[in-house]
Amino acid sequence: MPKTLLSLILEQSQQEKEKEQLPFFNKYNQLHMEESEELIRIKFKKILSQEYQLERMGLFAAKLQKLESQNALLLKQKTAIKKNNSHLFITINPKPSVKLEEFTKVCQKISKKTCFTKVLYVFEQRGTIEGCDIGKGFHCHLLFERNLNYKPTKCITNIKSSLKKFIGNVNNQHQLNCQIIGREFAIDKKNYILGKNKKGEGKDAKQDADIKWRNDEGMQPFYGCENII
Repeated sequence: MPKTLLSLILEQSQQEKEKEQLPFFNKYNQLHMEESEELIRIKFKKILSQEYQLERMGLFAAKLQKLESQNALLLKQKTAIKKNNSHLFITINPKPSVKLEEFTKVCQKISKKTCFTKVLYVFEQRGTIEGCDIGKGFHCHLLFERNLNYKPTKCITNIKSSLKKFIGNVNNQHQLNCQIIGREFAIDKKNYILGKNKKGEGKDAKQDADIKWRNDEGMQPFYGCENII
């Protein structure tokens, strides 16, 4: 039969000199009891933690868990504001061989990734009405609010993995431009996507061409959450 720690203590005490047997046994038996009690406390704490997570400790504990989750999120939001990394602004320039229908579908797929909580995006092109080349160089601008459970670098990795077939080189910033930004810059990018700050030399003609192109292709002026920020 396998030995126990207590039986080993008893066995060893009997091998000591007669006058040292009882002190030896008392010393290690006392240590055995103290450590056993401490171990039981540790196991109790672990089981209580499990029951807390399983919401089996009653209404008050459930409210504490809800408050704990709320504060954890608020701390993540505070950190994101401090580090200016609450949002991402992505510009996708597909390969010339990619068809518009394929491109819009993959952008829609990216917009639904769980690493983002909100998205606002727009499709544009680089042609002009005067140049008779409307639709040339179509691309997409996407503004994302990051799911704070995902690091910004992880979000970018997820995007790159979805675009390998549609972009020549996902690490080339001229083909896939990924910017990690804070709230102030995100507001500016939101206004850009909504067409509120596209004024200036050549921009009016460009915007007119974008509007006509989107109408011709049956596209919306923008997609996603207008109140992203």
